[in-house]
Amino acid sequence: MLHEFCQEAVEHYAAGKCDAKGIYEFAQGRMIAADLNEEQMTSVNWCLHRVAETIESHHVTGVWTEEYVTIRQPDGGVVNFGSADLILFYNKGGKKYAILIDYKFGRVKVDPAPTNRQGHSYAIALLQSKDCQDVEAVTVRFLQPRIGYDTEAMVQRNEVPDYYDSIVQLIDDASMPNPPKTPCKACAYCKFADEGSCEALANMTAIASRCEDLPMPPTFEEGLLEHPQDFAKAYWCMKKVEPYFYGIKKKCLELAEAGEDMSFMHNGEFVEFVVAYSKSKRELGNAGEIFEALEGTLSPEQLMACAEIRVTKLEDVYGNIKVDEYKESVTTVKAEIQHWKDVKKKAKKEKDSHNMAQADYHGDNCKEKMATLKEFRITKANSKESLEQILSAEGLITRSDAKIAKIIMKTKQINKEIE
Repeated sequence: MLHEFCQEAVEHYAAGKCDAKGIYEFAQGRMIAADLNEEQMTSVNWCLHRVAETIESHHVTGVWTEEYVTIRQPDGGVVNFGSADLILFYNKGGKKYAILIDYKFGRVKVDPAPTNRQGHSYAIALLQSKDCQDVEAVTVRFLQPRIGYDTEAMVQRNEVPDYYDSIVQLIDDASMPNPPKTPCKACAYCKFADEGSCEALANMTAIASRCEDLPMPPTFEEGLLEHPQDFAKAYWCMKKVEPYFYGIKKKCLELAEAGEDMSFMHNGEFVEFVVAYSKSKRELGNAGEIFEALEGTLSPEQLMACAEIRVTKLEDVYGNIKVDEYKESVTTVKAEIQHWKDVKKKAKKEKDSHNMAQADYHGDNCKEKMATLKEFRITKANSKESLEQILSAEGLITRSDAKIAKIIMKTKQINKEIE
């Protein structure tokens, strides 16, 4: 949400509706209307103040927001991708430079820009981009308002090969069939933990060593817990210990499938684990091929009535199409401009006044087309807004006012001094 306030305010400036200082004022009005709390407003203002200051001090000539960037192999294959919050372009000493800004609104410190691989990755992608071949260097800047961190680092064009190799190596290491595994908070996002193939998580010693300092509640039986703090302690323990059981669950299934004895006695009760099989999940193939197979039985409308279209997937497909169309238009107009430049050059050499006049006329028209394209630049972000407007106008998309509650655990270190 806070990213969106920053993006909207900068886009207001990019559209020529305010000066750099107006970015802050525009966001302020939006945030008051949205009833943001003081901390949220302070965080957004902290970021936008630095953005406005950068725009003014560098005499920025171009602004891109929420830009999709992709690192590619020499043959064009995708290595990695991401979405940069803000990219500013400026000129210095006759050369073009870029500043890539990424907002971090969390309370956990990310690696500073000089060592941050995400920043390196974005900078490489930008310098590889066809639209940025005239950019000399990219300054990556991370803004972390909640902890007051503002770090930056410049990546020069001649450094791209070295940074590229380090990113590729990192991805290769992470894609190893058997990478080194260390239980930590990242287990919740790791595919090996999710599929239960991590030996480190299956190690009960790791569980014991990491559970020594857990704030244990009186019991884990819901009906016997009284105080909110006891419920909180139980939930804390559950979240801390839960990741370590993926490997145990996986191994138990393997043992049971192998026919091992998985039974024991506990408090006079016989406990046994057996394998049960469910039917495998059925999945449909390509919608177009399904329609061809059932043509004559189902109409397109009947087939679509069986489908469930996800908003995020539709936004992604629609956005890719609109951005590709935009890039194709830019490429076409660039080619036209170059064509008329060549015509003029030839006509000038041959002193052909008719073709020179033609080249000037058509060249100016092409430049106007390019200016219009740049003014109404299409990105994944604004194509998302466009799609929502189209669907809303037809009553095909609705947004509920209801808020969905979720619980978030936050921690902070309390230092006690005893005199």
